[in-house]
Amino acid sequence: MTHVEKIIRGIEVCMDYISDCNQCPYNETDGMECLEALRDDVIALLKAQEPRVLTLEEMEQAGKIGEAVYVETPNDGCFWALAYPGEEPPKDKPFNYPGGVRFNAVEVNGDICDGDFYGMTLPDGRVHFLAWRAWTSRPTNEQMEATPWES
Repeated sequence: MTHVEKIIRGIEVCMDYISDCNQCPYNETDGMECLEALRDDVIALLKAQEPRVLTLEEMEQAGKIGEAVYVETPNDGCFWALAYPGEEPPKDKPFNYPGGVRFNAVEVNGDICDGDFYGMTLPDGRVHFLAWRAWTSRPTNEQMEATPWES
């Protein structure tokens, strides 16, 4: 049983007042400690689902399998995309590339956003107009505004 399956089963048994507590995977403790353990696991699982910007390492993994990511561009472009690894960025350009790895973002509808770089910034630290960053899930406008463009 996976951790998520354990949480689901615990909720199912606990919410069904007719169920036998012995069927609950959290029934390993005395008293109400099982409910506290279930509550803590549910809260941790929900917090882990919050949108966050992927790190460069996570983008490398996403690119290896063509994972779907939510892409944000500095000019307020937002769309679901598939991440694919690209090539090393040009060394003769005065831009900052976190980790120096390029990724191509391919929109789900097939339009290719080619030649843009994950988190690319200008020498003065401002976000390059071709830069983009990927989120684990669709963030709110407030979450995007509150998250700095850093790698």
